[in-house]
Amino acid sequence: MSPPPCLNDYGEYRRETFKVMIKDLERKYNMGIEEFINTVRKRKPRSLEEQTDFMEATFYLGVLRELSNMRNIYIAKGSNINLKEAVVVK
Repeated sequence: MSPPPCLNDYGEYRRETFKVMIKDLERKYNMGIEEFINTVRKRKPRSLEEQTDFMEATFYLGVLRELSNMRNIYIAKGSNINLKEAVVVK
């Protein structure tokens, strides 16, 4: 099975990737991402490009929030459940 199309668009879902994309939008509109989202919500998008950027901005922030809410998963081999020897997967 081939990888999902979002991997081509966004690469791996890492904080650094989405922070770069947010910075790009902030530079494009010369305002913070939250301010951009609130502004577009209040006055409605002025163009298809702005609508697309608005949707991407809300998506980027949502992904960052979910990534920050993730907890570590500890994997232990056999009956030894000592955390010092477990592998951490995030």
